[in-house]
Amino acid sequence: MQIDDLAQRIDAASDDGDTAALESLDAECASLLGPAGPPDALLHYFRSNVQDGLQSALNPHDWAWRQPHKEKQILYLRKAREAFSPTTLEPSRLAQIVTNLANQMNTLGRPIEALRLYGDVLRTNPRFAMALANRGLVRFCFARMVHDDGQRAVLAAYACRDLENVVDPKLEWDSAPSNIIHLVKAKAEEIRSAVDVDTVLTQTDLDGWPLGDGDEKTYRLRMLDRQLFLNPLVMLGAHSIAAADPLHLPSHTFSQGTVPPLVGWYNQMKQEFIGARLLYHEAMEAEPLEDRPPHFADDDVRLYDTLDYSALSIGVEMRRKRTMLTEANGPFLPFTDRSGCCGRSPPFGHSRRGQN
Repeated sequence: MQIDDLAQRIDAASDDGDTAALESLDAECASLLGPAGPPDALLHYFRSNVQDGLQSALNPHDWAWRQPHKEKQILYLRKAREAFSPTTLEPSRLAQIVTNLANQMNTLGRPIEALRLYGDVLRTNPRFAMALANRGLVRFCFARMVHDDGQRAVLAAYACRDLENVVDPKLEWDSAPSNIIHLVKAKAEEIRSAVDVDTVLTQTDLDGWPLGDGDEKTYRLRMLDRQLFLNPLVMLGAHSIAAADPLHLPSHTFSQGTVPPLVGWYNQMKQEFIGARLLYHEAMEAEPLEDRPPHFADDDVRLYDTLDYSALSIGVEMRRKRTMLTEANGPFLPFTDRSGCCGRSPPFGHSRRGQN
């Protein structure tokens, strides 16, 4: 089939580091987009694999701020996810797409977003091994940066559980390094050498923590769902154990009688984020803009009619400002979602085999 041949040529060019062939194959994929050709989701996926091959050939360990090939990988993977249809492709292909997207988000220093994507894959396909292995490694890498002993142990224990589950022979593998089971076992053994994994898993109650009542409970549940608490344990999902903001600076010393600016900056950043988070919640709780009566602050405000149906009012502006404040202090967990915890390459490899 034409599509299988295209996939094999992309794989071969990537293995050979043939940048000219990869550029030509990218153009070929682009030319096939549209209703008359193969599924667009598959072509976008192939184009992301081309960019992965170019990145590996030209800048495999690049730490530059802007990385065009990596940016294009993310763009094409998002396009592939958006264009996916179960009527034209198998669900396993979507699992490959989203797992690769998660890998790329992690390499850009966005482990929380990566974990959210791995979770999406595993909810629909709990046997997809690459998502499980990579989620375990990302949790482990993040745990090593957490200075609180208790939180670090919990994260490491759940990472170990993911890694040890990867050896299940019933799991589905699409493409992976030949020695991946050995690598996974080694990571799990490293964790067990430092953490009493079984005891931590047995004694940790993820969902037995109070959330309050009424408005407070509504607020905490919404923030948990969006992973907006400043808490390393949000890496484990929307559990009540993470419904607080204990994230803090590591222990540090300074000269007697002086307080370093770092402390003041930290306090201000954290409080501003929490304030913005509350404003975001209030905006989400407010009645729909179209149902609100005109605000007196809008009386006699002269604006141009641009004839483009734009919405301008105090209500619209307040919602916009609240959203901007939250995102400016983020994007959702600024202290933990820019860590680059696993370096510049996908944790346990990149799914790029094209054949179904």
